[in-house]
Amino acid sequence: MFSDPNTNATVGPGSVLRVQGAFTGQVPDTFNATNNVTAITYNREGFASTAAGFVTTTITLQDSTANGAWTRCLVIAPATPLSTQTHAINPGTC
Repeated sequence: MFSDPNTNATVGPGSVLRVQGAFTGQVPDTFNATNNVTAITYNREGFASTAAGFVTTTITLQDSTANGAWTRCLVIAPATPLSTQTHAINPGTC
């Protein structure tokens, strides 16, 4: 996580706020975001935006088996809180 006051999605000197270790495992997990989203920026009010403005985005995490029981989705939509979903909650999306 880093501060991005110029919204260019690039880590600048002294801008790192938090570092989270990568997922580890014998076979890596995969993350895929809809709408070709590669970065999400939150403003000081907590609202998200992307390089394309704001589009509803679902980030899907799958283990190496791609078993729906282990798949999790993070849905980021305008004017709503983030939500985590499973295939049981939203089988068409997650």
